[in-house]
Amino acid sequence: MGLNGLSGEDYIGEIQVRKALIKEIPTLEEMLSRAFDTDPFLNWYVLPGRKRKERIIKSFDILIRRIALEHDHIFTTGNLEGAAVWIPPGKWNMSILRQLSLMRLTPSITGIRHLFTRVWGLLMVEDKHPKEDHYYLLTLGVDPPYQNRGIGSRLLRHVLDECDEKSIPVYLETALEKDVRFYEGHGFNIRGTLTMPANGPMVWLMWREPR
Repeated sequence: MGLNGLSGEDYIGEIQVRKALIKEIPTLEEMLSRAFDTDPFLNWYVLPGRKRKERIIKSFDILIRRIALEHDHIFTTGNLEGAAVWIPPGKWNMSILRQLSLMRLTPSITGIRHLFTRVWGLLMVEDKHPKEDHYYLLTLGVDPPYQNRGIGSRLLRHVLDECDEKSIPVYLETALEKDVRFYEGHGFNIRGTLTMPANGPMVWLMWREPR
């Protein structure tokens, strides 16, 4: 969900975008944990404490290995400075059995005490997910030392160009207001907002029609 460190970027030089290799996934999960360290949604969702970083990495491991990997739309840069994780059209809906399988992993990330409100929040977000065909940007992040160099824009454009060529819309969620402006600069519009339960953050739902 969302991104971190991508607003106000300038394109500098040539930035190589390619599909990530399976052996690179642990490195990308570590990178995304740094990129999303201050993300409001992730900090609401993940139980704080001594093992917070491990829980954040595990949350990205679930997103990548158990949800996105089979669709082969995980993109990174030459030296793994950033990553964009996509779900192609018609591939987001999961069976009840698969949802239950993923749900059993949730307490290790949220803690038992907060499990109900965090699952409730996820269900709120899922309820608003568009039914029409679209590319879904599951997550996009850039390692803090490499932010503000155009990497996020380049990762995003890699699939947006294909969407424009094939006339396919795009959907995403973000919990950072500054990133709303970043996405608006790439043609997204706010489709709605949600406020997570238990004093959780606001989440912007954004949609982009092909150009």
